[in-house]
Amino acid sequence: MWGGKLDIVRALYLAGKSAEATEIRNSLFREKHPNSYSIIEQKVINLLQKSSYVEFTELLESIDEDITESIIFESRIKSIASIFESQNSLRGDEATIETIRDLLGFRYWIECERFSDFPEMMVSLITLILSKVGTKYELKYIRLFDSSDHPYQMASLHFKVDEILAEVIIMNLLFQSAFSRTLYPMWEGHTKERFDTTDIPFPFKEGEIDYLWGVVCHALINESAILPFPNYSCACEGHCIFRKQFQEIDLDDIRTRVERISTEYGGGFVFE
Repeated sequence: MWGGKLDIVRALYLAGKSAEATEIRNSLFREKHPNSYSIIEQKVINLLQKSSYVEFTELLESIDEDITESIIFESRIKSIASIFESQNSLRGDEATIETIRDLLGFRYWIECERFSDFPEMMVSLITLILSKVGTKYELKYIRLFDSSDHPYQMASLHFKVDEILAEVIIMNLLFQSAFSRTLYPMWEGHTKERFDTTDIPFPFKEGEIDYLWGVVCHALINESAILPFPNYSCACEGHCIFRKQFQEIDLDDIRTRVERISTEYGGGFVFE
């Protein structure tokens, strides 16, 4: 029975349906460790009841009314199974529920016509988010991913909502489907061992950026493609048409501006 459900979890992750995979993982954890599940669940409930996370969520939701760009907003409370994993991680930096950096998780997807459009729109959204919640809740730091030659365009804002830590991620809607079927399941499978990765690539090592772009390009061109692919070479003739758009971005300027914004609200800045 367990093996069959784990096969379903793998299939869902690879199809880009991570939310459904998480539901099954959570139910399996509840069946296998009912006491641990109950204890963690009650701690989360108590913590949420003492917090103003509903107000925080509503403020983030209201941004859609003030922004000219088209965005999709998502929110979730970290699953009990994932909380247990975080608390028992070898990193040891999330040993308590209060130290889990994304107990509350939010994501904005910005609709862009090109990948090169994203950075400016991201900066505008960061500014708007902080104008809404930056004076009411503590900004811990902003993390900006180095996407100068990497398909992962992402910024995350980290807040403290009373005793809870919240992560607000901003990403490019143009990359949503490909990300959900490549980078995300590859990372979750290999680093967190959430499913069998025997035939799934992991092109995140130094010197494998061409390999990674090949995987992503294949998924961008073919939205029905599911790992493992028969071919991991870039499908573009000559230079990758998607990769070229990233090279049009002045990321140094974006980095400087985002760091300045974070400093204005008393937060730190991480660029990696």
